[in-house]
Amino acid sequence: MDNLITELSDLAKEYFENSEFEKCDEVLSELIAFCKGEVTLAQDGKVIFIDDEDKERLLLEAYHNRAFCRFNCLKFQEALEDATIAIEFDSSNVFLFNLLGLCNFKLDLLQEALLAFNKTIALDNAYYLAYFNRARVYILLDEHAKALKDLQICIDLAPEYYIAYYTRAIALLSVDPKQALIDFKKSQDLGFESSQIFYYQGVAYENLEDYQKAIEFFTKMIEQDESFADAYYKRANNKRKVDDLEGALQDCLKSIELDNENAMAYLILGYIYKDLEKIELSIDAFKKSIELDENLQYPCFALARVLYDLEDYEQALKYYDKTIELYEEYAQAYINRGNTKINLKMIEEAIEDFHLAAKYYQERARKHDFTPSELAELEHAVPYGFYHLGNSLYEIDKYDEALISYEKALKYQREYPDVFF
Repeated sequence: MDNLITELSDLAKEYFENSEFEKCDEVLSELIAFCKGEVTLAQDGKVIFIDDEDKERLLLEAYHNRAFCRFNCLKFQEALEDATIAIEFDSSNVFLFNLLGLCNFKLDLLQEALLAFNKTIALDNAYYLAYFNRARVYILLDEHAKALKDLQICIDLAPEYYIAYYTRAIALLSVDPKQALIDFKKSQDLGFESSQIFYYQGVAYENLEDYQKAIEFFTKMIEQDESFADAYYKRANNKRKVDDLEGALQDCLKSIELDNENAMAYLILGYIYKDLEKIELSIDAFKKSIELDENLQYPCFALARVLYDLEDYEQALKYYDKTIELYEEYAQAYINRGNTKINLKMIEEAIEDFHLAAKYYQERARKHDFTPSELAELEHAVPYGFYHLGNSLYEIDKYDEALISYEKALKYQREYPDVFF
C-alpha cells in the first residue's frame, strides 16, 4: 500500500487514541472518499492507485473506526450508518454488532438494538458487554426478569465490572431494595464513584420504609450537589413520614425553586399541605402536579381522597376514574371509588369496584408486590369496603346481598366485630 495511505491511516489512529474524534473523522472520511473514487490522492506528483483487496480492507477499517468516532461525537445516526456498512464487509465482527446495538439504543430503536445485541451474543457468548447492553434495553422495555438475568451473566463473566452491579441495583430498587443496597455497596467497593449513588441509596431505604436512613442519604446527595432538585423533594417526603413537616415543606419548596416543572415535587407538596391541614393549598398543589404530568396517577388519587373527605363525591369520583384509567390494577383506588359510589347511591357500580379491588389485591399479594405500609392499608381497606357495601345494601332492604358482602368482609378479616354486630 502506498506510503501516503499508510501515513493517513496512522494519523487517524493517532487522533483516535488521543480522543480527537473530529480530526479522526476528517482523515477517515478522506480515505473513504479515495477508496470510493470520489477524490484522487497524489504523492511526489504521482496519482496514487489502490488494488481491490487493499481497498476492501481499508474501507472496512475506515468505516469501522469512523463509526466509533461518530458515536463518541454523539452522532448516533451517522455512526449507525457507518457500522451498518462496515458489517457488510465483515458480518462476523462482534464489536461491530455491539456498536450497532449501542447506536440503535441511543436512537431509542430498542427492538433493533435487541436484535443487534442478540447477534453479538450469538457470535460470542462470553462477551460480557453485550449482556450488559442487552440488559439496559430490557430495562427500558420493562422486561426486568430478562434484564436481571443478563446482568447476572455479565457479572459472572466479569465480576470486577462495577457498572453492572450499579445498574442491577437501580433495576432492583422497587422489587428488592435490600439487594439493591448490597449491589450499590459492591460497586463502590470495586471503585465506582458517582454522587448520584447516594440518591439511589436513599430511594432504596425509602422503599424499605427506613425513613431516617433515607434522609441521611438524600442529605449526602444534596451535600454533593446543592442543585439536585429531586433529592430535595425526596428528602421532603421522608421528613414528612417522620413528622418533620416544617422541614419537609422547606425542602419541597426548595425543590420547586430549582425545578418548577416537576410533577412529583408538587405531589409531595400536596401531601405536606394536607398533613399541615392547609387543604386549599393541598388541592392546588395536587392540581398543579396533574397539570404538569397528566399521565401520573398518584396526584389524581391523592386529590380524589381530599375531595372525598370534603364530601365532594362527584369530583372525587372524577379523579378516581382518572386514577384507574391510568393504572388499571390499583386496588386501593377501586376500594375508594366503590366507597365514593356508595355515597352517590351507585350501589351496583360500587359492587363491581369492590370485586375488582379484591381481585387485584389477591393477585398482587400472591406476587408479594406490596410494601409493608401498602399491605397494611389494604388488609384493612378491602374488608372495610365490603362492610361499607353491606351496610348500604342493608339500608335499601337487600338483605341477601348485604349478607354476601358481610361474608366477604369476614373472608379478608376474620376478626371484624362490627360485621358480627
